[in-house]
Amino acid sequence: MSKFVMITSCEEKQGKTVFSLITAKELSNEKKVLLVDLSNSEKDSSYFLDVKDMVIYDVVDLIKDTCSLEQAVIKIKEENYTFDFLPAPRIKEKYKELDLGHLKKIFMESNGKYDYIIIDGTTVVDDIKTASYEILDQVIMLTYNKIENVKCIFSSLNIINNDVKSVNLIVNKTIDKEEKKGNLLTIEEIQEILRVKVDGKVEFMQKLDSFGENFLNNEDYNEITKVMEEII
Repeated sequence: MSKFVMITSCEEKQGKTVFSLITAKELSNEKKVLLVDLSNSEKDSSYFLDVKDMVIYDVVDLIKDTCSLEQAVIKIKEENYTFDFLPAPRIKEKYKELDLGHLKKIFMESNGKYDYIIIDGTTVVDDIKTASYEILDQVIMLTYNKIENVKCIFSSLNIINNDVKSVNLIVNKTIDKEEKKGNLLTIEEIQEILRVKVDGKVEFMQKLDSFGENFLNNEDYNEITKVMEEII
């Protein structure tokens, strides 16, 4: 049986694609990995892997039975990592063709063929419009620790917890000095307010934000690697 892990967030642009790519790379050192891109961002995994021109079929084509998994998958092979990649559509409007249950189709096509299926999701609010969480073994939710994010964190976790037993919350792109000033919530404050466990936090990394295509060849993201190793 494969382990299905979705990386999602309560709002857009909170680091899902970066976390998904790094997780796929690190797990592929010892395991067979499929990275599924459900991102609706223009800079999706295809951009960072520098394979946009190689995309013929995509995840929506697979779900709609336009192609097989083998036809849609792109082999990502570098000197220090190898994994399979199921790309997002080039035209994001294509996602509107999906209906509730597309995760089940991905499950049916890939289960048992890989050790891990890492799914780069959208946001929890968008995911629930087309995704059924019950096939997932684990959901990792990223969030900022701004005060205004509390309501979003609470509602998103309530949605996920209805179907998934293993849910991890990670605070991403925090700034310690802003926490100390009281401009951002600390981990302890989030846990006290929401009565939830925060499983890790990652400091904002200016260098990582400036990386372009194929940033996986850089090694400036050890903090993310450490957090993911502890929860997967």
